[in-house]
Amino acid sequence: MKKGQVSIQFNWIYILIIGGIILLAGISIVPKLKRTATESYVTDVKTYTDLILKTTQLNVQSENLVELGGARFEFTCGYYTIEESEIGHVEIRDVIFSPDTISGKMLGYSKYFQLPFKSEFFTYITSNQVKYVLKDSPEMAALNTSLPSNIDKTTVRNYREIDNENYDKIRYITFEENPRVSQLGSLKNIDDKDVSLVQITPIDPGFSSFSNGDLFESRFKNEYRIYDFGRVTYYIKQGNNFVPIGDVYYVDEASLIAAIYSEDPTRYKCGMKRAFEKLKKVAETRLDRVEKLSSLQQCPYSNAKVRLNEIIRLTTDIKHTKAHYNELYNYAIVLVKDNKVLVKLSCPPVY
Repeated sequence: MKKGQVSIQFNWIYILIIGGIILLAGISIVPKLKRTATESYVTDVKTYTDLILKTTQLNVQSENLVELGGARFEFTCGYYTIEESEIGHVEIRDVIFSPDTISGKMLGYSKYFQLPFKSEFFTYITSNQVKYVLKDSPEMAALNTSLPSNIDKTTVRNYREIDNENYDKIRYITFEENPRVSQLGSLKNIDDKDVSLVQITPIDPGFSSFSNGDLFESRFKNEYRIYDFGRVTYYIKQGNNFVPIGDVYYVDEASLIAAIYSEDPTRYKCGMKRAFEKLKKVAETRLDRVEKLSSLQQCPYSNAKVRLNEIIRLTTDIKHTKAHYNELYNYAIVLVKDNKVLVKLSCPPVY
């Protein structure tokens, strides 16, 4: 057997072993990649990247890491590429949220998207070269417990507390008014393209569309209710100012974290479009289940059928507006209540 064949065979055996360990134990991996020839090196990186994406999805809330050596990844809507390589656009079939570029160490994390039933894994990808600066507040303290520990994050009372340590990117996260660039201290001189800010605004979803408004109950035991429904405003640095570039909306914890990881509104909406497409398929399956269960005379499934039909309608034609997300959120929450009623009546639940 030729030396090259032995090397390829060994690489795949190694990948299968490591992948199996991750799947069974949920531990992190740190493959040590060595540059031999440029393209074989990049191919190895791609192989490990595909592995880390898949294992991150299969191990919910696990934190995974892969060293990229000198490789630099560019993520766009549905694809990634590796700079200065002959590998073209690699299609991403799953729901992934990330900055636009990643180098150094790739950090992976995942959570279920749940509205109200689980429909998809959200995979979050970032780098140790991205610094997340959290502006201290009671809401931020609650959010910090949901962010993975493997990202480089620091909570500050004053933006001047962070020094320039040659990060590729710095993202500020705040529940307060956006800061002025003059408040950034030594970071105010960093290139505009490397600094961004997301401002989170929780919104009372209301139940104006429903007659039984007393049905509302926060799904998350958090006094600030930051995960229920809200808006995220993206800002970019332009000279001495932070300039807003767009708003997006979230409907649960997973989608809020997705907005924090996403480079900009466009990439967030791309991921959410995919998520809603998968939510629609699961809702259709649940509706089919309810139609079959409706033959049980003592069980009231009519309300659940209405909610599911509305969820299907709203995920068929996605509009990334406050009204659209709010309506989808409200129907999901009322379906939670419908499901609880069925359980209390000892009826088969919707989910």
